[in-house]
Amino acid sequence: MFSTFADSVRYLDENLPKGVDGRARVAIIGAETTPDERTKLLLRFCPESVSGTADYRPRDGEVDLLLSNDVLSEGQDLQPPDDAPLTPPR
Repeated sequence: MFSTFADSVRYLDENLPKGVDGRARVAIIGAETTPDERTKLLLRFCPESVSGTADYRPRDGEVDLLLSNDVLSEGQDLQPPDDAPLTPPR
């Protein structure tokens, strides 16, 4: 889930349940998340795309929901290599 505003992501992070059915979620908020932390969290959300290998499994487990502000809006590939585009072409 993306938002232009970090305050919106922060609000959702503080008010949504930390997980559902045993699956956690993560939040990435611009300058509040270092590049190394961002990579670690992205490895949990889209391990194949970030690691470049189909058999990579994150040590902390995968997550189903990623909250982020526009820090990830450009230049970050979040979809699995063989998957359909997340955003259809115009």
